[in-house]
Amino acid sequence: MGLKDRILGRSADSSTVATEPVPDDITILRPGGAVTPAAPQDTLIGGSTAGLDHTPAEPFAPVEPEPETAPAAVTVPAAAPGFRERGRLRRRLRHLRELRELGFRDLGGLVFDQHRFQRPNEDLVAAKVVAIDAVDRELRLLQDTLHDRRPLDELYRAGVSACSRCGTLHGSDANFCPNCGLPFAGLRPVAGMGAAAPQPTDDPSST
Repeated sequence: MGLKDRILGRSADSSTVATEPVPDDITILRPGGAVTPAAPQDTLIGGSTAGLDHTPAEPFAPVEPEPETAPAAVTVPAAAPGFRERGRLRRRLRHLRELRELGFRDLGGLVFDQHRFQRPNEDLVAAKVVAIDAVDRELRLLQDTLHDRRPLDELYRAGVSACSRCGTLHGSDANFCPNCGLPFAGLRPVAGMGAAAPQPTDDPSST
């Protein structure tokens, strides 16, 4: 068989081969034909929506974190002050007593001047009272801490007194009269309230 017969025989054999039917879901590419674009990969097959970019009608609400609750405060009993701390508190207590005494004196002088000059000022008096009250509160707190309660209020600022012998004015913290040298002991009279000087008596035994 020559080359021509072979070519013709092959074409004849290929023409006699029965072709099977092609399924409908298979795309046949023919030379020169237009290529059908493939469906997008995000297309849902058999669904009513066209893609995955569809947002739900009611989005999920963000979950709010639970507020952190602070632990309950533990009441710790206050420790007793040490030796150095007690010394510092005593110095502070002494200063507050002097400060309160000065406040009493200033308040009394202020009220008296307002009465004398007929110029009342209730706001100024109230401010003085509030300042003295703050000092008094701290003072009483330190007294309770140090167990230093006193039934009587002692004066911590020197005032003016008078000698019971000669009537000379002097500071209430003086130990002797600056004029006659009389030693002071115990309670001292205030200015203008001094006792009368004792009159010298003749002792008959001395003659």
